[in-house]
Amino acid sequence: EIIMVGHPKLYENTFFLTDLYVKKKWSIRRISNEIGCSKNTVRKKLIEAGFEVMEHSTDEYKGLEKKIKELRLRSLSYQAIADLFNLWKIKTRSGEGQWHSKTIRDLAHNN
Repeated sequence: EIIMVGHPKLYENTFFLTDLYVKKKWSIRRISNEIGCSKNTVRKKLIEAGFEVMEHSTDEYKGLEKKIKELRLRSLSYQAIADLFNLWKIKTRSGEGQWHSKTIRDLAHNN
């Protein structure tokens, strides 16, 4: 938990943001939720500080959609595919959390 003392705009403290993003490996979403600003603000401040911000592109998920379809052709369930993605440490869109069967199903039917 972050205690906000003496700096009402934590997103302007690039040392603080980079510590959370680089050293603690927090996602942009988590940082924005913790300090109470938008993800776009956090992303912009990190880029201004000279950091390459990792983002998931739509193309990455097109590749996952294809992989899901291939695995479904092999008769794997959505849950089995979610378990594999978690085992393979494939990041979710948020960069946090686990894959779930509903997310896999939604990606498979994303046409």
